[in-house]
Amino acid sequence: MMAHYLSPKSAETVSQLELEDFSSRIVRGYVLSLPVGGRDAAPDLAKYCIVTGFLFRGWVTYTKGEEGYPGLVGIVNEANGKRQERLEMLKGPARGEVERIVKSEGFRMKEMAMKVQRNTGII
Repeated sequence: MMAHYLSPKSAETVSQLELEDFSSRIVRGYVLSLPVGGRDAAPDLAKYCIVTGFLFRGWVTYTKGEEGYPGLVGIVNEANGKRQERLEMLKGPARGEVERIVKSEGFRMKEMAMKVQRNTGII
């Protein structure tokens, strides 16, 4: 629910996917999207990284790391790049804390994506 609130684009993407395709909903719908900019861009980016990190880790746990997704590591790298670009646009004192969260969550997602890729062999 919070992901939909922070990023209406993710809600649009998820609504276009098949209901049964849980993996696509997480990977393509949430991980690749960003919250809208604006007045609360810094705290929204931090919250969104945390929420999508929970969703991603939940997906890996739910599938026991045995369900791969084609291009998963590339998708996570693309998402981390988008988040880094958004981070560079932020100004002010909140940027430091947000940067720590973006990097930490990005590292965790990449680490888990690489583990899933190793376990499943799906590249």
